[in-house]
Amino acid sequence: MRRILSASICSGERLSIISSIVRSFDRRTAGTSLEISLLKAPRDAAPKPITFKLDNHQMNVNYHRMNGRKHLMPGAARVRRSDNVLDQLGGDIAAGRFELGQAIPIESELMVLYGVGRSSVREAISTLVGLGMVTTAPRRGTTVTDRSEWNTLSRDVLRWLMDSKVMTPGILEAIDEARRVFEPASAGLVARRATRLQVIDIETAYARMEDAARRGDAEAAVVADREFHLAILKATGNPILQAFDSAIDSILGLLFGVTANHMENFRANLGNHLAVLEAIRKRDAAAAEKAMLDTIQFTTEKMKVAKLIG
Repeated sequence: MRRILSASICSGERLSIISSIVRSFDRRTAGTSLEISLLKAPRDAAPKPITFKLDNHQMNVNYHRMNGRKHLMPGAARVRRSDNVLDQLGGDIAAGRFELGQAIPIESELMVLYGVGRSSVREAISTLVGLGMVTTAPRRGTTVTDRSEWNTLSRDVLRWLMDSKVMTPGILEAIDEARRVFEPASAGLVARRATRLQVIDIETAYARMEDAARRGDAEAAVVADREFHLAILKATGNPILQAFDSAIDSILGLLFGVTANHMENFRANLGNHLAVLEAIRKRDAAAAEKAMLDTIQFTTEKMKVAKLIG
């Protein structure tokens, strides 16, 4: 749900008041709308857009006359994800705009390129270093590392790579292999140790899958499918496997997003999901592993047909 922060100021007060309100935002407020009303508009001011360039965001503010007053148009001021320097710089690196071993622009140039402040650039670089995408060294600056060093379990790195289209086939094949390693084994563990409440969570997710298939709701189908697989992962009770939940969530979302004829394939694969659920109910670990492997194999074949993987 989009959150709204409202404020009113006298038109004679400095716009820095507005800036001080907006400047308190951080990335966690992405999607928040800021609405500001000017109680008394300058008589000679024509309606025009105002742009605030802040440390972490660029915020566009538009206002118009209404009954002799000026109001910010509802929803006109938004913290946009696309304005985040980390998102843009990470995407540019993933897309190959900065090649392996190449030094990326210095701080002052990045500030101009992305329209942000120095602290935002430094924070973005620090995050990218943590993700293994760049390295910093005296006199060499910040350089792009080999892709083998990137943390591809990161939700952001996966998304940047998929959006770039540069490595889509290789990433999809790697994702497919990863699923074959983690998910069948997880299903087997769940068949052995899941509690009744955990089984109910898996049953509930499957029921939502059936409902989405019946209604032809593609968005609900993706959500329910994710819930099914993540409920199984959670039910393993293995903290190491559970630590991969966000990565597997991203993996499933990426796969569903690029698979053609999603609803048709979704319905056709329901039987395999049901077989996983039935095996878990019966505490049959071997059958649960096989059914999960069949579930993944179905998706693999559809990606091959779509020429997404070799």
